[in-house]
Amino acid sequence: MSYIDELARQIVVLHREAGVLRLELPAALCLPASVAVIESGLVQVTGVDSAAVDTGWRRISVRYAADRLTAGQVARALFALLEKLPEAGMPVANAPQVTPSVQVEGATPGLQP
Repeated sequence: MSYIDELARQIVVLHREAGVLRLELPAALCLPASVAVIESGLVQVTGVDSAAVDTGWRRISVRYAADRLTAGQVARALFALLEKLPEAGMPVANAPQVTPSVQVEGATPGLQP
């Protein structure tokens, strides 16, 4: 499995409703260079109003126009950005590891677009 695929499998849906998608991210996606690529890349998607990564909680909140996009389309846009990350060549074994401070009941493991 490639590094990008491994990162994508670690993304967890925390909340999804029309116009809002909140995801838990792996630690490797919360590095400053990765956050810049993700936030700037998502807001360039037509219909995405905002994208903000909270590195402390390892979460991203995306607000989008539900009449123009689906949560799946937002997720696919995020996955496409994974290829552009500066750490894309870093092996998963060397990715920073962070233990979540909160366990979320009922979270869906591995976002599937």
